[in-house]
Amino acid sequence: MRNELLEPQPEDRGRWIEILAQVSPDHLVERFVSQVREVDDYSTPAVTWTEIRTSALSSFLALLDALKHGDSSRTVDIAAHVGITRARANVPMSSLMTAIRIDFQVLWNSILEVSADEDAQLLIRHANSVWLTVDSYVRQTQDAYMAEERRMADEAGAVRRKLLAELLRQEELSTHRLEVIAEALGIGTSPTFLIAAADEDEQAITGLRTEVNRLERASLKPFAQYRGTALIVFLEWPEQPTTPQHLAIQQLHEHRIGLIERAEGLTALRHAIPLAIQLAGLATKRPIVPTSEPAKRPAVTPELGWTKLIHDRVHDLNLATFLDVHPLLASCGEAERNNLLTAVRAYLATGSVSEAAEATFCHRNTLTNRLQRFRELTEIDVTVPNQAALLVVLWA
Repeated sequence: MRNELLEPQPEDRGRWIEILAQVSPDHLVERFVSQVREVDDYSTPAVTWTEIRTSALSSFLALLDALKHGDSSRTVDIAAHVGITRARANVPMSSLMTAIRIDFQVLWNSILEVSADEDAQLLIRHANSVWLTVDSYVRQTQDAYMAEERRMADEAGAVRRKLLAELLRQEELSTHRLEVIAEALGIGTSPTFLIAAADEDEQAITGLRTEVNRLERASLKPFAQYRGTALIVFLEWPEQPTTPQHLAIQQLHEHRIGLIERAEGLTALRHAIPLAIQLAGLATKRPIVPTSEPAKRPAVTPELGWTKLIHDRVHDLNLATFLDVHPLLASCGEAERNNLLTAVRAYLATGSVSEAAEATFCHRNTLTNRLQRFRELTEIDVTVPNQAALLVVLWA
């Protein structure tokens, strides 16, 4: 029989939210760290203290959010991160569970400290919900840890590793051999693949590892394998992706990785991997900023990276020395040269005289005259696509 005296009441919500808002996540982290040092395997942990502090802060923020909204699913992502990183660092499950259960004691004591005497009955009614929220987070972390252990065991399988390595190598493979590998790995020979790569960026590699877990939770089947220093992840696009699958794939854009969303067939998959690694190299230089604009998100796709890749190739061949337009503008004064270059860059960015004029705060006739002057000096007409492409590549 339910005891309503021990259950939260609707009228509790306002005060409960006020109490939770007074709890300091930074204070929770300091208390947690001081206590977790006493846990076996954490006195000299396999993961860094910076990582422990960072994940502790994310955990407490998620737990407070879950308590405010009564939604334990809000801790799933951080639970996956903690479970995966601790499994890969070989932190024993018993030590991990002991460390995580400290969360309840630290959180509950902090809630008591910011509460008033008249909150006693309210706290009694919410004690069980706090325990259940933390316990749910423990189970989520345990599930992620065990899934990562199974994944590591799979990856350690000699046959699977050998097949994936062979598939990802640069050497040509016969059609028959590709069919043999595909059958052994349980993939088709002509589906559409998605390929992601992270290289020489530990944060990006760890992030991509975490996304593998998200993809699996969305009932996708990603394959992960290293090629040199680069982590390669690829998967088959399902015929009719579900909303969770679309969302899981879109989340890849939030990491500094190379991302090729569609490659048709195994041969195209193999050709796409070197490109994905090169794009990952470009991605390491991009800032991570919250945005919904695809061109500004951390991942680099072929559509975003092609000009920079060609630009680098042009410079590797020393072609830029012979194609540079700046010496042709030497006869201009500094002010005129800056105006010409600003006008050309604005036009290349928009493809529109009106928009370029607006962006550079001048009349469209002025902008047209500047493009004409640039053409007279350099013999490059940026309104002609193949001539504009030269500058797009050189200035990438």
